Amino acid sequence: MDEDQPVTRKKRRKVETPAPQPKRKAPIHVLRSHTGKVTRGIFNQEGKTAYSCSVDSTIRTWDTELGVCTSTITANNRPMTDITILKDNTTLLAASSDRVVSIYDLRQATLTGPPPVLPHPAFPAALCAHPTSTYKAATGSYDGVVRLWDLRSAKAAVNVFSISGKQHQNDRVSGPKESKKILSLDWANGMLAVGGEAGVELWRVSENDEFTRTG
Repeated sequence: MDEDQPVTRKKRRKVETPAPQPKRKAPIHVLRSHTGKVTRGIFNQEGKTAYSCSVDSTIRTWDTELGVCTSTITANNRPMTDITILKDNTTLLAASSDRVVSIYDLRQATLTGPPPVLPHPAFPAALCAHPTSTYKAATGSYDGVVRLWDLRSAKAAVNVFSISGKQHQNDRVSGPKESKKILSLDWANGMLAVGGEAGVELWRVSENDEFTRTG
């Protein structure tokens, strides 16, 4: 019996030792400035500056080290739903509920007039900058269409396609109208990921802006 006692005490100590409590994590900063729902937040290429957009019709620039808003772009009655920044770190695109994508030059301290826009026949819900180009971007909208833009001449998209695989001409669908909404885009390594009501599709984008579905 005496030989068993040390073993019993050791087991008892293991049971009575409280389990370690999980460490409580907190954000580095809480960025408070918007007066409406925040719909998107992104970093620039360097990661030291962040941008956010909101249904309060503003785009705000944030110093991520200090956690303060350093500038604000206000677009009257234009609730913002998505933003993306191009590779040059100076051109920002913002989608809004009035069916346009606005082009902002972040080097301008103040706006001298309305920004250039990329018009859409349906609500543009998703934006994505080209991973290496300083002037190309893609947009996806509620009409189920992805549009590729060259911002050096942004009067019309340089290429368009629907998630059904049907080709488009002059922003018109050559066939029955599609209704599957596009909700997200991501672009890397020559591949464009398209997410929405039809699921997720992967498209290969060539150097001459041609789209090919993979798989």
